[in-house]
Amino acid sequence: MARAAGVSTQTVSRVVNGRPHVRSEKRDRVNEAIACLGYRPNDAARALASLRQRSQRHSKTKIGEGLADSLS
Repeated sequence: MARAAGVSTQTVSRVVNGRPHVRSEKRDRVNEAIACLGYRPNDAARALASLRQRSQRHSKTKIGEGLADSLS
């Protein structure tokens, strides 16, 4: 989709997720590519990505706690 719109994948991500800081020209190009390519959000993929992020945060917290314990 990024290639079709001529923008970065980060720009596509910002548009799809409704984030600010995207020029209207680029937002329009991404939305046009979305319509032409028939993009539909995949709820299962979003749930999996969200779960992965929570898991990584939890792991980092546990590692940090273990490090703090060993230094005291």
